[in-house]
Amino acid sequence: MRFRSKWMSWLVAWYAVYQAIHIFVNLRGLAMMEARGAIDFPAPPPPGGWSEQVIIFFVGMASLDAVNALLALVFAWGYFRGRHWAASLGLVVLTISIYAALLFNYATYVAGAWRPPALGAYLFINIAFLPVFVLYGLLLHRTAKR
Repeated sequence: MRFRSKWMSWLVAWYAVYQAIHIFVNLRGLAMMEARGAIDFPAPPPPGGWSEQVIIFFVGMASLDAVNALLALVFAWGYFRGRHWAASLGLVVLTISIYAALLFNYATYVAGAWRPPALGAYLFINIAFLPVFVLYGLLLHRTAKR
């Protein structure tokens, strides 16, 4: 990739770590759901718990998120190896990640989950995700210059 910088490299590394953790968290959440029949991690439920429809939605979303997270790791590998296709793949996986984050936040907020004590978990997830928006903007800007 011709436009590498220390700042962009740090953001790509952050995104790779975030997505690697995301894979683990989704697998752990799925295992907990299978064992207990309820989802309370990584998405703490609202008072009264999640409805069956929301659980189905989360499982589907987590499955697609896992595929995107794996592709995000491929993007990061390609970026650090200087592969010409890395920028294109990066734009795709970052677009999916941002869309999924917005959808997840909307669903959990509307369901009433953003209340104490779960509020801290949602704030942590979102603050940790903020560098992804910066990376997306930089990648869009730099690929538009080509």
